[in-house]
Amino acid sequence: MSENNGNNNTNEGTGNDNGLPSHLKNVHESLNRRQKEIYSRFNTLDLKIGYLEGIYEERRKSFCRRIFFPMKPYRK
Repeated sequence: MSENNGNNNTNEGTGNDNGLPSHLKNVHESLNRRQKEIYSRFNTLDLKIGYLEGIYEERRKSFCRRIFFPMKPYRK
């Protein structure tokens, strides 16, 4: 039988990015001050992952638009 000493070993490491996939760790490291303030307000890892996924998708989308459609106007 194993003893439960009260430590949660599911998230290794330290910092606010525990349990994040590597592509989201890169996004977390590149957040500006305001984005980090918003990120720190989220209580659960699911909300934090959702927030970072949204930023990742918007950055990826804007990169593709710059490369493939540089002269195309965008809808607002």
